[in-house]
This record gives sequence, C-alpha cells and structure tokens, in this order.
Amino acid sequence: MNGHSAFVHRQSRRDCNSHLPCRQGDGCRWCGVLRIGRGGLGAIAMAGGSYKTPMFTIAWPTGEFGGMGLEGLVKLGYRNDLAAIENPEENRAKYEEMVARAYENGKALNYGSLFTVDDTLDPADSRW
Repeated sequence: MNGHSAFVHRQSRRDCNSHLPCRQGDGCRWCGVLRIGRGGLGAIAMAGGSYKTPMFTIAWPTGEFGGMGLEGLVKLGYRNDLAAIENPEENRAKYEEMVARAYENGKALNYGSLFTVDDTLDPADSRW
C-alpha cells in the first residue's frame, strides 16, 4: 500500500471502505489476515472487536497473531522469569527461545487450532 501507484489508485480509500459496515454498526462480515494480525488493539478493532465477531475469519499460512509485538510480550510477560537468570548469555538464550515459541504459537496454522481462525487458505486459492 506504499508508493505513487497506491496513491494514484486510491488504494487506502478502497481498503478503508471495505470496513465501512463495521463503522456503521452492522458488524464485520468477514476478516482476512494476510500477514500480521497482531499489534494490540488496532488489528482486533479492524476485525470488529474480536476475531470471533465476524461471520468468519480466514488467514493465509503466513498470517501471524498475537496481542502485541511478540518481543514486547515476552519482555513484559516474562520479565520476572528473565530477571531471575543472572547470566547474560543464558538470559538472552532464554529470551530468544521464548520469542521463537511465541512466533510458532502465533502462526495462522497453529492459531486455527484455537478456533479463532475458521480456515487457513492457500494464497493461490484466494485470488480471483
């Protein structure tokens, strides 16, 4: 959505208009996550307040989910566990392990097992 072409073709306006039913109170019809559906309230607000609010939620296999940036999630959520490790190398290794686990758990294929995503689609099957 960057660049002169997106500006000329008013891509942002067309993308925002697809969310018009949400703003009018009718509720979102559907939600699709192509890349990243995390980052706090912004992504969830665009889905209507929850990924369970729309009639269905779909994602590409490259979709990633989480309540916020996953590095920040680990730093804030596990700060006591990380502070208990005094060795800086072990601390960094544990941090990297926790971040990797958070990324793995937040992948669309894994997130679908929590019944938050209704289906994970092959990108080639979702283009018309």
